[in-house]
Amino acid sequence: MSTQPAQRYITTHNSTGASVFDTTIPTTVPEIEFPGGQATLTVDYATEGFPTSLSDNRDIEIYKKHLATPPGIVLENGTVMRRVALKPGWTSPMYRTMSIDIGVIVDGSVELVLDSGESRLLNRGDVFVQRATMHKWRNASSTEPVTILGFIQPCAPLEVAGKLNKYVFRRFRLSGTQTSRTQSFMLALSPYNTETQVTQDLERKLLECDAVSATFRRIQNLGQKDVDPGLGVCHAAESSSRYHKQRGGRWFRSRTSEREERREVSHLPIATGTKGVQR
Repeated sequence: MSTQPAQRYITTHNSTGASVFDTTIPTTVPEIEFPGGQATLTVDYATEGFPTSLSDNRDIEIYKKHLATPPGIVLENGTVMRRVALKPGWTSPMYRTMSIDIGVIVDGSVELVLDSGESRLLNRGDVFVQRATMHKWRNASSTEPVTILGFIQPCAPLEVAGKLNKYVFRRFRLSGTQTSRTQSFMLALSPYNTETQVTQDLERKLLECDAVSATFRRIQNLGQKDVDPGLGVCHAAESSSRYHKQRGGRWFRSRTSEREERREVSHLPIATGTKGVQR
């Protein structure tokens, strides 16, 4: 592999209508490093809306925004082009995104492993179409890195074997410092197949985000000893009217409210109001 970073060139139009290369964005794309330094990714381009508007360079301005605050794996209403580099011997977690990912192996060889146990070895030039399936990437080489170029577009809610798959992790953004970006990205990789996994895993991982920790503290300050923080952050905003203040400033909720919340938590979205989370 070349040690020279790959460049990204964007075309546009000048005031006379002639085609020119954009000079408002550096051609070298910043890399975001995974925790442990075993893999990196880039945001080579990102768009919003279908079809994308190119008039007045609106798409370029949108891309600048996503360069400053990198998006999660999937943009809810757009596309992302990114390069992922895997160091020798690195294996990703098993995960899925609510998206269709079309990619090509630029350098090296990588094994694409599915949750059924099936796998394929993809070599340089091979193309894959990842259709919201559970999968992981494995660089089996002890000496050669792997570079993957991918184009990611959101898909409609996925029904598999008669069940609707619900995944909340695609709502997260990479934001803040380099450390918080990589932490947020690793959070985004975590697969949640059931509500139980959400409650068990989100509590631990979301506490790494200061803003979410503050949300947990606000919930706990209500005196709700029986609130699961992993669920509380999901429904605190929507269910606030069910909490009633007694004399002395203590809070309580009725058993009816508790039953209603248990029924509703399976379909409530992640809460707003924290920088690390977007709806």
